[in-house]
Amino acid sequence: GGIDWWDVAHPLLIIHPVYALLFSLFVLLMVVVVLNIITGAFVNDAVALARKDEDLRVQQEMSDSRHLTDRLNALFHEIDAEHTGMFTLRDLQCHLQREEVCMLFALLEIEVSDAVSFFNLLDVDRRGSVEIEEFVMGCLRLQGRSGTMHMEINIQETGRMVKKSNLTLKAVTAKLSHLEQSVDCLVNTMCSPKRATVPRTSIDPHGKLAPEGASTHEGPLESGDPL
Repeated sequence: GGIDWWDVAHPLLIIHPVYALLFSLFVLLMVVVVLNIITGAFVNDAVALARKDEDLRVQQEMSDSRHLTDRLNALFHEIDAEHTGMFTLRDLQCHLQREEVCMLFALLEIEVSDAVSFFNLLDVDRRGSVEIEEFVMGCLRLQGRSGTMHMEINIQETGRMVKKSNLTLKAVTAKLSHLEQSVDCLVNTMCSPKRATVPRTSIDPHGKLAPEGASTHEGPLESGDPL
């Protein structure tokens, strides 16, 4: 219920069309400014709500993670009936026969159809026992990845083979280096110059030295003496 735009612009148009054009630009600019303010207000509210939702989602995820960790800790202590701080494959197999334990793993979306494979995935250090840290971290890693246990096993075996191959390669390299040094020492020994040999001498009847093989016989040769 306000005055019509034409009623305001008509007197300006009578004075000069330029004034009417400037008035139209002013009205357009004001409309854009007002719309920008309204849009900014809505955008700010939307961003604030989104940030609040993100914070709530992070808090919810942290709460779920703590709750899951507490449940896994309780499950570990339940499997570790002897309170040794670890459990073996036999302990795991015994508790997997209980329906409530299987239901808990199912709720966590962890595949435990093969107890041996599941235990091997948890036993990272290959000591034949699983500690609480290995159990919790392994379950968190496998959570929601049903059907990928075989792939995890293959990845673990591949990593173990690569580590073993690297150790073997280092040992072979060290042996080859030692063998090369031994060969170099042997070659240097064989190629070194031989010591000069001193000819053996003998003493003649007059006490003079004579080379070995020289005759020490004096006087005229008699018939029958060998030359």
